[in-house]
Amino acid sequence: MAKQEPRMHQSARHGTSRSLGRGSIVVVSSVNGTMVAPGMLSYTASKHAVAGIAKTAAIDNIKNHIRVNVVAPFYTETPMFEASLKRVPELGAAIKAITPLKRAAAPEEVADPIVFLCSPAASYTNGATLIIDSGTTLTIPRTSL
Repeated sequence: MAKQEPRMHQSARHGTSRSLGRGSIVVVSSVNGTMVAPGMLSYTASKHAVAGIAKTAAIDNIKNHIRVNVVAPFYTETPMFEASLKRVPELGAAIKAITPLKRAAAPEEVADPIVFLCSPAASYTNGATLIIDSGTTLTIPRTSL
């Protein structure tokens, strides 16, 4: 990765400028990058690979002051999710049964943590995986997905 130069930001509120730092990359993976589920070999392997690549990039880019983190959401209301519901109609009921909030995540519930990881508030966070699942992976048996 190329070295990113610091960028100055002019604060409209305070009329001052400050460095925004060097940079932040947030990779979107899946909870399947942190665990396994039967019958999902290719998807699970690809998500584990994504997490491994991101963690390696986090270490490799410390010298450039570029942070790399991963978000790992559970089911999220996306076109891919909607297609899965059509293909496997019982999926909706299964998600309600095993998810503490009894629903899939709204897209904003994944986007907001990404914004946080890109912000100065997360400036000491590097190489982390943030699981976004309302606590589902804490409570489900590993064979129920």
